[in-house]
Formats: sequence, C-alpha cells, structure tokens
Amino acid sequence: MKYLIIGNSAAGVFAADAIRERDKEGEIEILSTEKEKAYSRCLTTYYLSGQISENGMYIRPDDYYEKNRIKFKGGVRVTGISVAEKLVQLKGGEVVNYDKLLIASGASATRGSIEGARESDIYLMRTMEHAKNLMAQVKKGKNRVVVLGGGLVSLKTAGALGENGVDVTIVVTSQNILSQQFDKIGADLIMERLKDNGVKFILGASAKKLHHHLTHKTLELTNGEEIQCDVVFMGKGVVPNTEFLPQEIELAGNGIKVDKYMRTTVKDVYAAGDVATSFDKLTGKPSLYAIWPIATEQGEIAGANMAGDNLEFLGSVSMNSLHFFGLNAICGGDSREKIPGSVEEHYLCGERNIYQKCVFADGRLTGFILVGKVANAGILMGRLGEKCSFEQCMDILENGFAALKVAENN
Repeated sequence: MKYLIIGNSAAGVFAADAIRERDKEGEIEILSTEKEKAYSRCLTTYYLSGQISENGMYIRPDDYYEKNRIKFKGGVRVTGISVAEKLVQLKGGEVVNYDKLLIASGASATRGSIEGARESDIYLMRTMEHAKNLMAQVKKGKNRVVVLGGGLVSLKTAGALGENGVDVTIVVTSQNILSQQFDKIGADLIMERLKDNGVKFILGASAKKLHHHLTHKTLELTNGEEIQCDVVFMGKGVVPNTEFLPQEIELAGNGIKVDKYMRTTVKDVYAAGDVATSFDKLTGKPSLYAIWPIATEQGEIAGANMAGDNLEFLGSVSMNSLHFFGLNAICGGDSREKIPGSVEEHYLCGERNIYQKCVFADGRLTGFILVGKVANAGILMGRLGEKCSFEQCMDILENGFAALKVAENN
C-alpha cells in the first residue's frame, strides 16, 4: 500500500504517525513545498521575538523520517492530481503514484497589492522562511515597521517586533482590532497594552501607495497620512492551497469538502487541516478554522482511516490565543455571540487588565473571552456545548479540575 501525503505540517505529520501505527509495512511519502523538516507554524511569531529557538520550532526529532520509514520530498510543488490514474503531478513534470492520498496542503498568507510596492517590499508571516526574512531586515537596522491589518497574525507579529525594540505602527482599516475574535472590551485591553509599550495605531485607514526613497520608504495612507518606514508587513489572513485540485474533488467554501471520516468526494482521497472544510460542532455549520489543534486531530483521524480504521471527526471549535508584553488573551467558541439567542455575562477589572466573559445559548456554554487571567482556559474549552452557569465557569477558571469534581458531584 502506498500512502501519499501532500503537506508536511500538523495534519500531514500526525496522519503519517497514525498510518505507521496501524500499517508497519506500507510505503509512506510526504511532499512539501518547504525543505524544512516538520515545525510548528503557530510558533513563528515566538521564534521572531526570540522566545523560541529554531530547534524549538521542530515538532519531530532529526531521525523521525528515517526511523518511521517515511520518504520526505521537500522543495517540490504539486501542480495537479489525476484521480483516475492515482497520480500526483509535480512542477517540472515528475509524477508520484499513490493508493491512498491525503491532501494536507494547508493555507498560504494572503498578499494584497499596494500601488508602488513590489512583491519583495511586502513581508508576510506564515512560514519559518517568512520569519527569517523579517528577522534579517531588523538585524540590518531596518527598525521602522508598518503592520497592515488588525487581526491575529498582525497583532502577534507587531507584539513580537515590539518586544525586540522595533518601532511599530499598526494600520487598521476599521475602527477595531481583532474584530473577528474579541469584542471591543477585550480588544481595547489588548490594544492599550500594546500602546503602553510603544506600539502605535492608526485606525480607519489603509495603505494607498508606497513611495521609495534612497534611505527609506514612505507609506501613503487613504486618510492622507504618510508614514516613514523601512519594512511593510501585511497580515490579511490566509487562503487554503487548493489551486492544484481537479474538478472531481469538490470544494465547500474556500476549502475541500470532507465528511466526518475526512474523506473527500473522490474515493481514496482524504483531506485534513487548514485546507479542509469540516463543521463547527457548536452550530453544525460548515467551518474552516486554520488552527493547529484541529489540524492535528483531523490529520490523525484521516491517517487512521486511510490505514483501515473507522474514526469520526466530531467537529471543530474555534480557539485563538495571544501573548505579548506580559499580557495573555484567549478566546474560544462563539466568542462574538453569533449563535441566535446568545447572552453573555462578564467580569471586568480594568485596573488589573482582567476581563472574563462567557457566552451562553439555551443554558449551554458556547464561547468565552479571557484577557489578563487565562488559567484553566483549557478546562473551560472542554465545557463548550455543555450546560453551565456563569458562576460555574468562574469557579472553573479559579479552581480548575477541583471545580469540575464539585460540579460532577452535584
């Protein structure tokens, strides 16, 4: 049996582990556009800030591929799939056969266009190479960075740069940061922490034109302001890598349509991770969350089923976390109260930068936002979808598993 995996990140590697656990003799091959061995993409900003070394980025030991008899082919790009012949085409003309195929090709950072800017003028943050490229500019003394976007990647990158003494200005098209994950109270606490540490914000504007000078650049904004800068960073989200798919493999939204077994619409072809559209277990609606824990779980289930198992994926739940300048923030589930009939309760202590909000629908905990005090957030995450009061949630955050035992006994 030949198992072929497109993608060498969370979903791909966890799938390979699950396959090898069940099939000791089958041939496993992993294809990747990157030459790097498997590493954690969600740690790239920690690597940028210096909190994690390059060795700390890798999620498997140096002998992983050899020890598990996995053929790793890095630095290659998939250009097409022939599902009838069970062949994957690579750039340059090479083809690779398979009996079972997993598409775990992930997603790529979105690169928008700015008048006057070349592709090399705009920096992104998705891969280790992206982080190294940005670090190289800072080490050259290019310490004035404009960050475009107020989402998670932008804020994490800005925080990492700011912690290294870089002069950072964040430009946000809307009047709010983190508008998809945090409410205004939580987002404002995060923004104030960044401001207190020298990060500047310009709200209600976007990039219009980049002007090149002998020693620096000037970014002209739509509100008429101009910012002198050395580097322009863009954090405008990600898009699933599906450009090589044949029409037989159906899409759902921007991602690949899969069932609860991680099977696509084509026999013997599976998909997992940031490229796969599954469903939100709180709402039952299609969802595509580019989140590491979801990718690892989906990869493990897909790999197990490719090797003959029959495991089911029970659905996704959104979760995001931030940490910079000593402030922690986490949100999970329906943190923005999008489920009809949702109600929220919260505790706020602005003087201590503490905000704890829980969202409920029909008496079930459906989401939360925690800023400043995030201990036991993982336990609260496990209660999503269950009957729970605000008082019980606060008890869990304060006392952890001890609070769960009390609740179970009652």
